[in-house]
Amino acid sequence: MQQEAKQLTTIVDDNPRAIVAARMMSRGYAPVLLRPRSKVPLLSAWQKDPVDCAVWLEEDPSLNLGWRQGLQPNGKRLLAVDDDGGLQKLVETLGVLPPTWEQLTPSGGRHLVYRVPVGAKLSNRVRVAGQAVDVRCDGGFIAIAPSELEAGVYRVTNQGPLVDLPERWLACLRAVEPPAPVPLPAHLEPSLERALRY
Repeated sequence: MQQEAKQLTTIVDDNPRAIVAARMMSRGYAPVLLRPRSKVPLLSAWQKDPVDCAVWLEEDPSLNLGWRQGLQPNGKRLLAVDDDGGLQKLVETLGVLPPTWEQLTPSGGRHLVYRVPVGAKLSNRVRVAGQAVDVRCDGGFIAIAPSELEAGVYRVTNQGPLVDLPERWLACLRAVEPPAPVPLPAHLEPSLERALRY
C-alpha cells in the first residue's frame, strides 16, 4: 500500500502530458488520448487497442490525456466518481467517501478514483440515485490533469493513494435502477385500457 501511494504521488501532476502518460503506463494504468482541448477520444478503438500515449503526446503535446476506468493492465479495477454537485446528498445516505486520488474539473466538479473488486462488473452511470453524480467504470474514462478544455484546466488536489470504494457505495452502484417510465401517447391509452380488461 505504501509503495502504491509513492507511485501515485508522481503519476498525474504538473509535468507535461507525455511524462504523465509514460508514468501511468509504467505503473500499469491505462491512459487514453483525447482530442486537443476536448474530452473526446482521439482514436475510435481507445478501449481495445492500447497505444504508447507518451509517444503520441511527444509528437503532439496539444492532445489531452484521459484515464480509462475499469480493469487496468496491472490487474486492478478502478471506478471514478464524477461529482457535479450532488455528492453531499449521497454521502448523507451512503456514508462518507474516504480520501483518494482526486482532481478538480474545469467546470468546478470533482473526480475521485477508487479501487473496486476485480470481479465487480460496474457500468457507467449518469445521476446516481437521482443526484448530480456520475460514475465511470468499465467502458468509461475521465480526462485528467494537466489536460485543458475551453473552460479551464484539470487540477489534481489529492495525489493518492487509491483506496477501496466503501461497501455501501459498491452495493448502491451494483443495484440496477429501473428505467424511467415512458409516457404512453394519448391516442393509445384507450386501447391499453381495453386490453387490460381482458
